Amino acid sequence: MARKPLAASAVDPYAAADAARARLLELGLIEEAAPSPRLDNTRERVLDAAIRLFADRGFEACTMRDLGSAVGIKAPALYNHFASKEVLLGESVEQALREFFTRVLGPLPSDPDGARLENVVRRYVVFQVEQREIARANDALLSTGTLQRLLPADGWDRIAAALRALIDLLRALVAAEGRSDGDDYVTAVSITALCDRVSEWYRPEHRLTVDEVAGEIWLLVARMVGKAT
Repeated sequence: MARKPLAASAVDPYAAADAARARLLELGLIEEAAPSPRLDNTRERVLDAAIRLFADRGFEACTMRDLGSAVGIKAPALYNHFASKEVLLGESVEQALREFFTRVLGPLPSDPDGARLENVVRRYVVFQVEQREIARANDALLSTGTLQRLLPADGWDRIAAALRALIDLLRALVAAEGRSDGDDYVTAVSITALCDRVSEWYRPEHRLTVDEVAGEIWLLVARMVGKAT
């Protein structure tokens, strides 16, 4: 089904991009300030381990004992932090998304208007490489339908709303480039696919640096939106 254009994008696409980012702030998936130091990072270690194990082994095959062993604590102690394995699944994905959105979209308002899309694409690619394991695990869980099947409706709705906000933000930034042909929704989805796949093929021994790869991906996107010469 075709998506309707963003109403605000025809008048002020940057305002539409800011509105999409504001929705992520409301969802608590962008951290504006550096988090305060944590005295006990057990919860964060469990969340990091959980998303990897759920993606690698599958939700059903991964037990609370497996998760506890991965971080060096006994399975019953996990219930001091998480009411159920389903809650742990949802929170692990949200933590990964929060790190992604903060790294990629956190600086958005301070980017020069003409460079917003480029900077988002470059940060997106760098994140996919530097946080390769988390990125691949999160992408796997999002693509298999596991989350929609296992999470309570409100938990899945939050994640779905965040993914829609990302596409809306990219659509607005594509519109800001002044492209008159093509479909901004298709272009936005194509940008996410292009950036996401970098985590699958890039390796540290690659002949290009991470920044150089980000530049190459941006060149492809620039051509998509008619900006490259």
